[in-house]
Amino acid sequence: MGRLTKDPEVKFTQNNTCVCTFGLAVNRRFKQEGQPDADFINIVAWAKTGEFCSKYFAKGQQVAISGHLQTRSYDDKEGKKIFVTEVVAEEVYFADS
Repeated sequence: MGRLTKDPEVKFTQNNTCVCTFGLAVNRRFKQEGQPDADFINIVAWAKTGEFCSKYFAKGQQVAISGHLQTRSYDDKEGKKIFVTEVVAEEVYFADS
């Protein structure tokens, strides 16, 4: 559960499947001196879940996400390998009071 760091971004695959991405700032329960107060997690939502997120979620809104971790890699324009870890959203909920 956390707050959106920006408005969701929507793209469509070649077969017209919705892909929605956004960042989530998740507060840490225990703060240690010199450590950040929040973790920033990349979220990706596909198909109907992605369409829902793009329509109803906005920057600053508190939401809860249930899903699984995904790691992937790709080569950037300079040929350098980039590794990405993100949460694939399976269920999304409003969490504001």
